Amino acid sequence: MTEEMKKPKKEKRPKTPPVVEGTHLIVHNKGYIFLNVTDLQFMVCIKLNTICEPPEKREFVYRFRNKKELHKRWTRWWDYPKSQVTYDLQEEEDVEEHKIETMKIAVVDIETTGFSPDYDKIVEIGIVELDLSDGSTRVLFDKVILEDDFNESCENAWVFNNSDLTFDEVLNNGTPIEDERLNLQIIFDSYHVTAFNSAFDIGFLQKRGFAIPRTTPCIMKSATPVVGIFDSRGRNKWPSVEEAWHHFFPDEPYAEKHRAADDALHEAKILYKMITIEKYRVDPVVI
Repeated sequence: MTEEMKKPKKEKRPKTPPVVEGTHLIVHNKGYIFLNVTDLQFMVCIKLNTICEPPEKREFVYRFRNKKELHKRWTRWWDYPKSQVTYDLQEEEDVEEHKIETMKIAVVDIETTGFSPDYDKIVEIGIVELDLSDGSTRVLFDKVILEDDFNESCENAWVFNNSDLTFDEVLNNGTPIEDERLNLQIIFDSYHVTAFNSAFDIGFLQKRGFAIPRTTPCIMKSATPVVGIFDSRGRNKWPSVEEAWHHFFPDEPYAEKHRAADDALHEAKILYKMITIEKYRVDPVVI
């Protein structure tokens, strides 16, 4: 076999990122870090055991317990000489420490261009805090979102034909999801989280690298046997938000707007109603 016919050997993944000089870690809010490797800027995924270069320089989040652990793990993962890794730690009195809420739940709702977390885009995220002590609600997050590769192929998405959210609003005024990654991750770290269709909403967010460590049961699935709507085969069907609302609040007219924060607000009220009639248990679950 001639030299020309030999198959080229696969290059081994280097133990360090392409650029080592100029590495700088900046620690934010009790351990959130931004990584700058010269012109390559990204954050590291939460709960990963290794650090990998994200595609298209997208941002991810990782949280370390303290400065010592950060230095130890970082140098071990990438075999960095300690002299080439520097970091800044904000003074604790300058950082607002977030605590895990025990009597409050964050209800998440997202609007998307379709059902596939791999191919479709998130176009809006709404998160509402539900206080379990009195049923009061508060909007924690409400923004139109612009993801990479959102383009004319998304123009006829169902959400743009069934709500007042428009393609142009997302394209021209949407906030890049990476700009809000840290804010969103702090919310997910601070609350027990649920959604009306947890597999869908939380599934999309987890696919984008968000860690949601504490979840409670899906509102929709919990409401299914209570609402009691049956399909043509006599099986309990999953109710829509409107169907669940009309069951629990028959005297309060409601039409689902398919806008994330408004939907999350009504879903939170449905959740609280189920809690008060003992049809929902706030037990942590893993999704």
